[in-house]
Amino acid sequence: ASIYPLLSSTEPRMPVANCSVEQVAYRAVMYPAFRLSFSAVDDDSRIENIQYFVGLAPGKDDVVERQNMYSPVIVVPRTLAGGVQLYFTVEVGNAENKTVATCTLSTYDITLPQGLVIPSYRFTSHPNEILASMAYWDDSALWPTQWRAIGFEPSVQGRDESEWESFNSQMFSTPPTGGTNSLDNFATPQIGQLVTSPLEELLNLTQANCTTSCLRETRCQAFDYSAARSLCRILSSSRTSSTRLATVEDYQHYVRLGTGYATQHL
Repeated sequence: ASIYPLLSSTEPRMPVANCSVEQVAYRAVMYPAFRLSFSAVDDDSRIENIQYFVGLAPGKDDVVERQNMYSPVIVVPRTLAGGVQLYFTVEVGNAENKTVATCTLSTYDITLPQGLVIPSYRFTSHPNEILASMAYWDDSALWPTQWRAIGFEPSVQGRDESEWESFNSQMFSTPPTGGTNSLDNFATPQIGQLVTSPLEELLNLTQANCTTSCLRETRCQAFDYSAARSLCRILSSSRTSSTRLATVEDYQHYVRLGTGYATQHL
């Protein structure tokens, strides 16, 4: 804190404070940490009490209760709520008054990125081409440049047919192509129904109507559609390595490409 001599006024003034916060990068998701900093100026007297707290709304402490700050910059290893916006409030006081400064994190990343490679076809007779869609997402921003390989086993050893090479993908925040009812906004469909509770089930809908309903719902990451039943299941999650499709032949599962980084490759 910086302290300046009183020049003209004899009335006590409110200390002026600012804060900033960021999640510390390159830490394992099991051991996240945040860096909180503040600056304060008081023209009248010494700044004495500095505390911070964290909530799901400005001025709330429902995530982290009041804690003392003994330095203008602190690094706190701590697991907080993930996937929601967090409000960090720094309260600065002198002998007469106190003031607060609020800074935010759009999300606190405590999970590994999720993703899925979706083969466009179960079998192919083409000697040189395999078509697949990839989608991956996370609470925080991902790098557009990623790496891929093709092999006969999972994990980093699966590079028998193609060694690891970099590729670029695109972050979609709006439907990438076509109109609001276009299936170009979705990966190649897979047969089956996702084993999860839907956001809603809509009856007597065509496939085009189901597509439009998903694109209009900001929480929709995928949908299941049954042409035989004209039934549409709007989903807040899609198939990943931790979820599965139930084999239901009259259903098709569509993964939305507008919810994270996605790409399609030969």
